[in-house]
Amino acid sequence: LRRMSSLLLVALLALTLFMSVSADALPASNRKIDAEVAAVIAEAFITDNVRMALGSVWTEDTAVANVVTMYDTDGQASAYSVEVETDGQDSGYVVISAYADVENLILEYAEEAKPLYAVFGETDGENVIYTGLTGYFLENENGTYKTLDGAEIDETELGENVLQAARAP
Repeated sequence: LRRMSSLLLVALLALTLFMSVSADALPASNRKIDAEVAAVIAEAFITDNVRMALGSVWTEDTAVANVVTMYDTDGQASAYSVEVETDGQDSGYVVISAYADVENLILEYAEEAKPLYAVFGETDGENVIYTGLTGYFLENENGTYKTLDGAEIDETELGENVLQAARAP
């Protein structure tokens, strides 16, 4: 199992290096990560935390439970929230950028908390808008957006899409 994890980590590193070297040659629309790759990146991140014994609550039994796609205001995937569990219990999440051309693919994580969008209640992720750290919004049917604190705003009040601005030119 350790050897397999090591091979996976080496493959992920090679993929990351390839993506960073070749990302400039691709049109912006092709510099994307899909949900499956996001799950692999999250798994590698968790494995590293466990191996480095950083006081993590994650263990070798921590695994991906669900991947929620989050979107930008244009309806394109902007990030993936990889929800994890340990021994059948929720044990945090890792948010992975959908853009391969950002400096850090891992945007945020928590080992024991629920994702911030959980305040919106049950959602399959279709309407969760993610614009960067704490930039979570729920798109309402009437074209307005609900903020994390429950306020209702229109699109002009969303502010800067920090994640989009962080992308390589």
